[in-house]
Amino acid sequence: MNTPSISLIDKICGVPMISGSFNAQILITLTAHYRHIALNAFTRIADYLSPDVIEAPVQHRNAALGIEYPEYAMLSAQEELAVNEAIRAIITIVPEWEIYFSLPVNYRKLSAGKNMVSLTNHHIPQVIFLGDKAFKSEHWLAEVLIHENAHVWLGMLCEMNHFYEATQEKYYTLPSGTKNKDARGVIFASHFAACTLVYYRRKKTNGCISSEEAERLFFLEKYYAGCMTQLMEMKELTETGKGIVRMMGEEIHYG
Repeated sequence: MNTPSISLIDKICGVPMISGSFNAQILITLTAHYRHIALNAFTRIADYLSPDVIEAPVQHRNAALGIEYPEYAMLSAQEELAVNEAIRAIITIVPEWEIYFSLPVNYRKLSAGKNMVSLTNHHIPQVIFLGDKAFKSEHWLAEVLIHENAHVWLGMLCEMNHFYEATQEKYYTLPSGTKNKDARGVIFASHFAACTLVYYRRKKTNGCISSEEAERLFFLEKYYAGCMTQLMEMKELTETGKGIVRMMGEEIHYG
């Protein structure tokens, strides 16, 4: 008798920051054990969830893979305060996101960040790099932090499954005009957009959305719809990739 396999998405009961049923603790536990197998650096499983503790073995692994670590500095006291205040403001609007912003994450300042907003990389887990442009306004910083924390959480999934079959690799253009994105890149783009829509739609419902935020909401609704339209046509998605797309579409409607 064959035992049916349980998909990763079914195991964690949804998509982070989107699905009300999502079980963050299961994903955190799976990620810690996966990193233990991949890095084999510590005996305590909990150590694999600390970005400070895993930094050295991650950098060693990445160097062997040819993955560069961005040059960075520490945030200034003023920037650190701005980040903390933005996180508190986000959680005030979406209280159920408190668990997502409780995960240990290191915020770093990009040394070459004059023309950059922010970046994350699932090969550098639980680290968010912020450029000068991330701090141009309070509401923009809040969106940037939602965007990058969405990448952090989806990145943990991506460590265990790349979301698409590389043998069928194709490239796509995002609705913003960014070219040469593989299927995984489009999934990450659609996910961050879906998360920002949760935030901005909640602000709109609460009657506390600014005109600038309303413009971003309008743009991101079209951006998300454009990403999802492409994803629904992709043939190279793995079962995990398909599950993410399906559940996002069920939770955050588009079109």
